[in-house]
Amino acid sequence: MQNKRILAAFLVATMVIGSSLTAFAEGPVTSGGTEGEGTSEGHVNKHIISVTLPTIVEGATPFAYTMDPERLVNETNAAKYAAGSNFTDDAKANGVYFTTDTNKYDDKSNELKAVSQSSADVKLIVEVETEASTNDIPLVDEAPALSGDNVVTDPQLYLALKVDDTTKAVKSDEKVTIETTIAGKDANFQTEVESGNYVYKAKTGDDITWNAATIQMSGVVSKASAEGLTAPTLKVTWKYEDPAEEPEGTEVSAVAASGENDLLIRLVSGVNADASKISAVKVNGTDVDEENIAVSGSGNVWLKGVVTDAGIYNILITYDGTTYKASYTKE
Repeated sequence: MQNKRILAAFLVATMVIGSSLTAFAEGPVTSGGTEGEGTSEGHVNKHIISVTLPTIVEGATPFAYTMDPERLVNETNAAKYAAGSNFTDDAKANGVYFTTDTNKYDDKSNELKAVSQSSADVKLIVEVETEASTNDIPLVDEAPALSGDNVVTDPQLYLALKVDDTTKAVKSDEKVTIETTIAGKDANFQTEVESGNYVYKAKTGDDITWNAATIQMSGVVSKASAEGLTAPTLKVTWKYEDPAEEPEGTEVSAVAASGENDLLIRLVSGVNADASKISAVKVNGTDVDEENIAVSGSGNVWLKGVVTDAGIYNILITYDGTTYKASYTKE
Protein backbone atom coordinates (compact mmCIF):
# COMPACT_ATOMS: atom_id res chain seq x y z
CA MET A 1 0.00 0.00 0.00
CA GLN A 2 2.84 2.28 0.87
CA ASN A 3 4.37 1.72 -2.55
CA LYS A 4 1.06 2.49 -4.27
CA ARG A 5 0.79 5.87 -2.49
CA ILE A 6 4.35 6.73 -3.51
CA LEU A 7 3.63 5.76 -7.13
CA ALA A 8 0.44 7.86 -7.24
CA ALA A 9 2.22 10.91 -5.84
CA PHE A 10 4.97 10.45 -8.36
CA LEU A 11 2.47 10.33 -11.24
CA VAL A 12 0.66 13.50 -10.09
CA ALA A 13 3.96 15.35 -9.77
CA THR A 14 4.97 14.21 -13.23
CA MET A 15 1.68 15.52 -14.76
CA VAL A 16 2.05 18.92 -13.08
CA ILE A 17 5.65 19.27 -14.20
CA GLY A 18 4.70 18.16 -17.73
CA SER A 19 1.88 20.73 -17.91
CA SER A 20 4.22 23.45 -16.69
CA LEU A 21 6.84 22.48 -19.21
CA THR A 22 4.25 22.64 -22.05
CA ALA A 23 3.11 26.21 -21.12
CA PHE A 24 6.69 27.30 -20.72
CA ALA A 25 7.56 25.88 -24.13
CA GLU A 26 4.76 27.94 -25.89
CA GLY A 27 5.88 31.26 -24.36
CA PRO A 28 3.85 34.23 -22.93
CA VAL A 29 0.97 35.92 -24.94
CA THR A 30 2.33 39.26 -26.23
CA SER A 31 -0.44 40.50 -28.58
CA GLY A 32 -4.17 40.25 -29.39
CA GLY A 33 -7.05 41.96 -31.11
CA THR A 34 -10.75 42.01 -32.05
CA GLU A 35 -13.16 43.92 -34.28
CA GLY A 36 -15.75 46.60 -33.42
CA GLU A 37 -18.28 47.47 -36.11
CA GLY A 38 -19.09 51.21 -36.28
CA THR A 39 -22.67 52.50 -36.49
CA SER A 40 -24.24 55.96 -36.68
CA GLU A 41 -26.85 57.09 -34.23
CA GLY A 42 -28.62 58.76 -37.14
CA HIS A 43 -29.51 62.21 -38.45
CA VAL A 44 -32.35 64.57 -37.68
CA ASN A 45 -33.38 67.20 -40.20
CA LYS A 46 -33.70 70.35 -38.13
CA HIS A 47 -34.56 72.59 -41.09
CA ILE A 48 -38.34 72.55 -40.76
CA ILE A 49 -40.44 74.74 -43.06
CA SER A 50 -44.18 74.93 -42.47
CA VAL A 51 -46.33 77.97 -43.25
CA THR A 52 -50.05 78.51 -42.81
CA LEU A 53 -51.10 80.92 -45.55
CA PRO A 54 -54.27 83.02 -45.33
CA THR A 55 -57.37 80.98 -46.12
CA ILE A 56 -60.29 82.78 -47.69
CA VAL A 57 -63.70 81.34 -46.89
CA GLU A 58 -65.75 80.65 -49.98
CA GLY A 59 -67.71 83.74 -50.92
CA ALA A 60 -65.56 86.08 -48.79
CA THR A 61 -63.83 89.01 -50.47
CA PRO A 62 -61.61 90.73 -47.88
CA PHE A 63 -60.06 93.09 -50.43
CA ALA A 64 -63.28 94.11 -52.17
CA TYR A 65 -63.86 97.85 -51.81
CA THR A 66 -66.17 100.69 -52.81
CA MET A 67 -64.87 104.08 -53.93
CA ASP A 68 -66.99 107.15 -53.22
CA PRO A 69 -65.45 110.20 -54.92
CA GLU A 70 -68.62 112.26 -54.40
CA ARG A 71 -68.81 111.28 -50.71
CA LEU A 72 -72.42 110.19 -51.08
CA VAL A 73 -72.29 108.17 -47.86
CA ASN A 74 -71.51 111.34 -45.93
CA GLU A 75 -74.19 113.39 -47.67
CA THR A 76 -76.90 110.84 -46.98
CA ASN A 77 -75.67 109.66 -43.60
CA ALA A 78 -75.31 106.15 -45.07
CA ALA A 79 -79.05 105.95 -45.78
CA LYS A 80 -78.42 103.42 -48.55
CA TYR A 81 -76.88 100.99 -46.08
CA ALA A 82 -78.44 98.86 -43.36
CA ALA A 83 -79.61 100.61 -40.24
CA GLY A 84 -76.79 100.94 -37.74
CA SER A 85 -74.03 100.65 -40.35
CA ASN A 86 -70.81 102.14 -39.11
CA PHE A 87 -68.22 103.94 -41.23
CA THR A 88 -64.99 104.95 -39.50
CA ASP A 89 -63.91 108.58 -39.66
CA ASP A 90 -61.02 107.58 -41.94
CA ALA A 91 -63.41 105.83 -44.30
CA LYS A 92 -65.67 108.88 -44.46
CA ALA A 93 -62.71 111.21 -45.05
CA ASN A 94 -60.87 109.09 -47.60
CA GLY A 95 -63.89 107.85 -49.53
CA VAL A 96 -62.83 104.19 -49.84
CA TYR A 97 -64.78 101.50 -47.98
CA PHE A 98 -63.58 97.99 -47.13
CA THR A 99 -65.99 95.74 -45.22
CA THR A 100 -64.35 94.81 -41.91
CA ASP A 101 -67.36 93.18 -40.22
CA THR A 102 -71.11 93.00 -40.59
CA ASN A 103 -72.24 96.53 -41.51
CA LYS A 104 -68.82 97.94 -40.57
CA TYR A 105 -66.54 99.78 -43.01
CA ASP A 106 -63.04 101.27 -42.95
CA ASP A 107 -60.56 102.76 -45.41
CA LYS A 108 -58.31 99.76 -44.61
CA SER A 109 -59.14 96.10 -45.03
CA ASN A 110 -58.84 93.55 -42.29
CA GLU A 111 -55.35 92.10 -41.99
CA LEU A 112 -54.69 88.65 -43.34
CA LYS A 113 -51.94 86.67 -41.65
CA ALA A 114 -49.36 84.19 -42.90
CA VAL A 115 -48.09 82.24 -39.89
CA SER A 116 -44.79 80.35 -40.03
CA GLN A 117 -44.43 77.28 -37.82
CA SER A 118 -40.85 76.86 -39.00
CA SER A 119 -37.46 76.39 -37.40
CA ALA A 120 -35.82 78.53 -40.11
CA ASP A 121 -36.63 81.81 -41.84
CA VAL A 122 -39.08 81.81 -44.75
CA LYS A 123 -39.72 84.42 -47.40
CA LEU A 124 -43.28 85.58 -48.02
CA ILE A 125 -44.00 87.06 -51.46
CA VAL A 126 -47.19 89.07 -51.97
CA GLU A 127 -48.24 90.44 -55.36
CA VAL A 128 -51.08 92.71 -56.42
CA GLU A 129 -52.27 93.67 -59.86
CA THR A 130 -55.43 95.12 -61.33
CA GLU A 131 -57.90 93.72 -63.80
CA ALA A 132 -58.55 97.02 -65.47
CA SER A 133 -61.42 98.10 -67.68
CA THR A 134 -61.71 101.01 -70.12
CA ASN A 135 -63.43 103.45 -67.79
CA ASP A 136 -61.42 102.80 -64.64
CA ILE A 137 -60.51 105.79 -62.52
CA PRO A 138 -56.77 106.64 -62.85
CA LEU A 139 -54.55 105.04 -60.22
CA VAL A 140 -51.88 107.25 -58.64
CA ASP A 141 -48.67 106.60 -56.72
CA GLU A 142 -49.57 108.60 -53.62
CA ALA A 143 -52.72 109.58 -51.82
CA PRO A 144 -54.36 112.65 -53.39
CA ALA A 145 -54.64 115.72 -51.18
CA LEU A 146 -58.19 116.15 -49.92
CA SER A 147 -57.80 119.65 -48.51
CA GLY A 148 -55.44 122.61 -48.47
CA ASP A 149 -53.77 124.49 -51.29
CA ASN A 150 -52.90 121.33 -53.24
CA VAL A 151 -56.29 119.68 -53.05
CA VAL A 152 -56.91 117.34 -55.98
CA THR A 153 -60.17 117.81 -57.84
CA ASP A 154 -59.48 115.45 -60.74
CA PRO A 155 -60.61 111.84 -60.30
CA GLN A 156 -57.72 109.92 -58.71
CA LEU A 157 -57.65 106.67 -56.78
CA TYR A 158 -54.80 105.58 -54.52
CA LEU A 159 -54.75 101.92 -53.54
CA ALA A 160 -51.91 100.50 -51.49
CA LEU A 161 -50.69 97.05 -50.55
CA LYS A 162 -49.12 96.79 -47.11
CA VAL A 163 -47.11 93.75 -46.01
CA ASP A 164 -45.83 94.12 -42.45
CA ASP A 165 -44.22 97.59 -42.48
CA THR A 166 -43.75 97.93 -46.25
CA THR A 167 -46.32 99.79 -48.34
CA LYS A 168 -46.46 100.09 -52.14
CA ALA A 169 -48.98 101.76 -54.42
CA VAL A 170 -51.02 99.59 -56.78
CA LYS A 171 -50.20 100.19 -60.45
CA SER A 172 -52.61 100.09 -63.36
CA ASP A 173 -50.16 98.52 -65.80
CA GLU A 174 -47.84 96.29 -63.77
CA LYS A 175 -47.70 93.79 -60.97
CA VAL A 176 -46.49 95.13 -57.63
CA THR A 177 -44.49 92.80 -55.38
CA ILE A 178 -43.57 93.00 -51.71
CA GLU A 179 -41.31 90.43 -50.06
CA THR A 180 -40.81 90.00 -46.34
CA THR A 181 -38.99 87.52 -44.11
CA ILE A 182 -40.82 85.63 -41.39
CA ALA A 183 -38.26 84.62 -38.80
CA GLY A 184 -38.12 80.98 -37.76
CA LYS A 185 -38.30 79.81 -34.16
CA ASP A 186 -35.87 76.96 -33.66
CA ALA A 187 -36.43 77.12 -29.88
CA ASN A 188 -39.98 75.89 -30.50
CA PHE A 189 -38.68 72.49 -31.63
CA GLN A 190 -37.15 69.52 -29.85
CA THR A 191 -35.71 66.14 -30.82
CA GLU A 192 -37.94 63.16 -29.95
CA VAL A 193 -38.02 59.43 -30.62
CA GLU A 194 -40.91 57.90 -32.54
CA SER A 195 -41.03 54.20 -33.44
CA GLY A 196 -37.33 53.95 -32.76
CA ASN A 197 -36.45 56.92 -34.99
CA TYR A 198 -35.32 60.43 -34.12
CA VAL A 199 -37.64 63.24 -35.25
CA TYR A 200 -37.55 67.02 -34.84
CA LYS A 201 -40.98 68.11 -33.69
CA ALA A 202 -42.65 71.33 -32.68
CA LYS A 203 -43.32 71.72 -29.00
CA THR A 204 -46.89 72.11 -27.80
CA GLY A 205 -48.38 74.25 -25.09
CA ASP A 206 -50.12 77.55 -24.53
CA ASP A 207 -46.77 79.35 -24.20
CA ILE A 208 -45.64 78.41 -27.74
CA THR A 209 -45.99 81.34 -30.15
CA TRP A 210 -45.07 81.73 -33.82
CA ASN A 211 -44.06 84.63 -36.03
CA ALA A 212 -46.39 85.92 -38.74
CA ALA A 213 -46.63 88.48 -41.52
CA THR A 214 -49.68 90.66 -42.17
CA ILE A 215 -51.26 91.58 -45.51
CA GLN A 216 -53.59 94.55 -45.87
CA MET A 217 -55.07 96.90 -48.49
CA SER A 218 -56.03 100.55 -48.07
CA GLY A 219 -57.30 103.38 -50.26
CA VAL A 220 -57.96 107.07 -50.76
CA VAL A 221 -60.02 108.64 -53.56
CA SER A 222 -60.04 112.32 -54.52
CA LYS A 223 -63.20 114.38 -54.20
CA ALA A 224 -64.45 114.47 -57.76
CA SER A 225 -67.30 113.48 -60.02
CA ALA A 226 -67.73 109.72 -60.41
CA GLU A 227 -69.72 110.01 -63.61
CA GLY A 228 -68.76 107.24 -66.03
CA LEU A 229 -65.96 105.96 -63.79
CA THR A 230 -65.44 102.39 -62.67
CA ALA A 231 -63.16 101.02 -59.96
CA PRO A 232 -60.44 98.54 -60.93
CA THR A 233 -60.63 95.00 -59.62
CA LEU A 234 -57.78 93.89 -57.39
CA LYS A 235 -56.05 90.54 -57.64
CA VAL A 236 -53.85 89.78 -54.64
CA THR A 237 -51.78 86.58 -54.45
CA TRP A 238 -49.28 85.24 -51.96
CA LYS A 239 -46.77 82.43 -51.67
CA TYR A 240 -43.75 81.50 -49.58
CA GLU A 241 -40.28 80.23 -50.38
CA ASP A 242 -37.47 78.61 -48.44
CA PRO A 243 -34.47 80.96 -48.80
CA ALA A 244 -32.13 78.02 -48.18
CA GLU A 245 -33.20 76.32 -51.40
CA GLU A 246 -31.15 76.86 -54.53
CA PRO A 247 -32.85 79.64 -56.52
CA GLU A 248 -34.15 78.71 -59.92
CA GLY A 249 -33.31 80.81 -62.94
CA THR A 250 -31.63 81.04 -66.30
CA GLU A 251 -27.86 81.18 -65.98
CA VAL A 252 -26.14 84.33 -67.25
CA SER A 253 -22.42 84.08 -67.79
CA ALA A 254 -21.53 87.58 -69.01
CA VAL A 255 -20.82 89.51 -65.81
CA ALA A 256 -18.16 92.18 -65.56
CA ALA A 257 -17.03 94.79 -63.04
CA SER A 258 -17.82 98.35 -64.00
CA GLY A 259 -15.83 100.59 -61.74
CA GLU A 260 -14.88 99.65 -58.22
CA ASN A 261 -18.35 98.84 -56.85
CA ASP A 262 -20.57 98.28 -59.90
CA LEU A 263 -21.54 95.29 -62.03
CA LEU A 264 -22.58 95.08 -65.66
CA ILE A 265 -24.63 92.04 -66.64
CA ARG A 266 -25.41 91.05 -70.24
CA LEU A 267 -29.03 90.09 -69.83
CA VAL A 268 -30.69 90.13 -73.25
CA SER A 269 -28.27 89.45 -76.06
CA GLY A 270 -28.58 91.78 -79.03
CA VAL A 271 -31.67 93.58 -77.72
CA ASN A 272 -31.68 96.81 -75.74
CA ALA A 273 -32.95 96.04 -72.25
CA ASP A 274 -36.10 97.79 -71.08
CA ALA A 275 -35.76 99.05 -67.51
CA SER A 276 -39.53 98.95 -67.01
CA LYS A 277 -39.46 95.17 -67.46
CA ILE A 278 -37.15 94.66 -64.46
CA SER A 279 -39.40 93.72 -61.55
CA ALA A 280 -36.81 92.51 -59.01
CA VAL A 281 -33.05 92.50 -58.48
CA LYS A 282 -31.30 90.76 -55.61
CA VAL A 283 -27.63 90.51 -54.72
CA ASN A 284 -26.85 87.85 -52.10
CA GLY A 285 -30.52 87.79 -51.17
CA THR A 286 -30.86 91.54 -50.60
CA ASP A 287 -33.06 93.74 -52.79
CA VAL A 288 -31.25 96.36 -54.85
CA ASP A 289 -32.89 99.78 -54.70
CA GLU A 290 -34.46 101.02 -57.93
CA GLU A 291 -32.16 104.04 -58.06
CA ASN A 292 -29.18 101.69 -58.26
CA ILE A 293 -30.51 99.80 -61.29
CA ALA A 294 -30.10 101.02 -64.86
CA VAL A 295 -29.81 99.67 -68.38
CA SER A 296 -26.71 100.32 -70.44
CA GLY A 297 -25.93 99.39 -74.02
CA SER A 298 -27.27 96.33 -75.80
CA GLY A 299 -29.07 94.19 -73.25
CA ASN A 300 -26.89 95.22 -70.30
CA VAL A 301 -28.16 95.79 -66.77
CA TRP A 302 -26.00 98.05 -64.64
CA LEU A 303 -26.04 97.56 -60.86
CA LYS A 304 -24.46 100.44 -59.00
CA GLY A 305 -22.72 100.18 -55.64
CA VAL A 306 -23.50 96.50 -55.05
CA VAL A 307 -19.89 95.24 -54.76
CA THR A 308 -18.11 96.07 -51.51
CA ASP A 309 -15.86 93.50 -49.84
CA ALA A 310 -14.02 90.63 -51.50
CA GLY A 311 -16.12 87.52 -51.98
CA ILE A 312 -18.80 85.90 -54.12
CA TYR A 313 -21.82 87.93 -55.26
CA ASN A 314 -24.88 85.97 -56.35
CA ILE A 315 -27.25 87.97 -58.53
CA LEU A 316 -30.92 87.32 -59.37
CA ILE A 317 -32.69 89.54 -61.90
CA THR A 318 -36.35 89.11 -62.84
CA TYR A 319 -36.81 90.59 -66.30
CA ASP A 320 -40.00 90.38 -68.33
CA GLY A 321 -41.26 87.52 -66.16
CA THR A 322 -38.06 85.44 -66.38
CA THR A 323 -35.55 85.13 -63.55
CA TYR A 324 -31.88 85.22 -64.52
CA LYS A 325 -29.07 84.30 -62.16
CA ALA A 326 -25.38 85.12 -62.28
CA SER A 327 -22.41 85.29 -59.96
CA TYR A 328 -19.35 87.49 -59.65
CA THR A 329 -16.25 86.98 -57.50
CA LYS A 330 -14.25 89.91 -56.21
CA GLU A 331 -10.70 88.94 -55.34
